[in-house]
Amino acid sequence: MREREKRTEEKRQYLESLLELSVVSIRECQWYHQKWADSQKDVETFLNKHFPCRSEKKQTQAQLLRRVQEGTFFGALEVDIDTPPHL
Repeated sequence: MREREKRTEEKRQYLESLLELSVVSIRECQWYHQKWADSQKDVETFLNKHFPCRSEKKQTQAQLLRRVQEGTFFGALEVDIDTPPHL
């Protein structure tokens, strides 16, 4: 396994153990392939098509966290995650 893949896997395992959730991710190349394979080139249209919950009204941080923990949230979240330096 390449070094970058190894670090990514270590971070995924760390987050899953900490949050008791499944971390779902795709590589950048997979994102572009899926995006461009769609007939719509506009990112906003693509996201709305594949993540219909985006049109819901804004939610508080607590509401989002609860939905993620319950497994009822579907969509994409942009987050800042800090991992320990040894990872």
